[in-house]
Amino acid sequence: MKEIKSRAWDKREERMLTVCRLGLGGFSHDFWSPDPVVCDSRIADEERYIFIFFTGLHDRNGKEIWEGDIVSIKSNYQTDEPIDARARVYFGDGAFRLDFHSMILTHDLLNNIHSNWLIEAIGNIYENTSLLGEK
Repeated sequence: MKEIKSRAWDKREERMLTVCRLGLGGFSHDFWSPDPVVCDSRIADEERYIFIFFTGLHDRNGKEIWEGDIVSIKSNYQTDEPIDARARVYFGDGAFRLDFHSMILTHDLLNNIHSNWLIEAIGNIYENTSLLGEK
């Protein structure tokens, strides 16, 4: 079963929070966390919080990859012009994707020894906006 995890970016305090209860259409998922928490996403102020979901995937170093993360993408093979880019992880068209050629983020892409990509999570768009060259 896929692990369901969420967190929230607090726009007012500019910090990441762990969500301790996530209510989705009658389904509620609870867990304990030592971190600052949003206690129930059903009553949270949508103007204050941005809810973020875990993709269920890990980068080449074992780090969790979350929606809104910024990843480094490098080619794992020799080309005339090597690929060395950064991309944002987002959810669109029913899948977690990278805004690098709309690549779908899959276990095979990240972990398959035959994959041509080296992908590493290096930050997120909330705490590290400068990683994408934006303000």
